Amino acid sequence: ALVDRTGADVLPVAIAGTFEAMPRTARLPRPGRVTVTFGEPIPARSLCAEAPAEPGPARYRAIAAKLREAMARE
Repeated sequence: ALVDRTGADVLPVAIAGTFEAMPRTARLPRPGRVTVTFGEPIPARSLCAEAPAEPGPARYRAIAAKLREAMARE
């Protein structure tokens, strides 16, 4: 996991309106509103703290689960 290797904090970002502005079948984008919303940064240490110590799939799944939990709270 990138968070585990770099120790970089995670900045959640939500992008809405892109499908309406550019559906898969469209050749050109349509005029419309696309919004980008930034959440609060999530410290890498809080995501990695309770994960198994050994690098590998189990550790990365645990980090991803903590990230999903943190994002669901926002």
